Amino acid sequence: MPDQRSRTGVWLAGARGSVATTVVAGTAALRAGLAGPTGCVTEQPGFPEAGLPAMSDLVFGGHDVACTPLPKRAEQLVAAGVLP
Repeated sequence: MPDQRSRTGVWLAGARGSVATTVVAGTAALRAGLAGPTGCVTEQPGFPEAGLPAMSDLVFGGHDVACTPLPKRAEQLVAAGVLP
């Protein structure tokens, strides 16, 4: 039987840029338990009852005119000290 889990798509304009890369890397870090949800508005009181999708239910896609692959952009952000 196919996976019945609900998924929510997030489409990022400028998907290979710094903001999109940090969004995807941050979500991956949260999912892996490498970062805590400090600063995530959805972790505040009232939001759990709102029925919003969990971080684990998000899937990412996007478009960009840049040719730099997302992993390479992440490497550049690490080298610049933006991502750990």
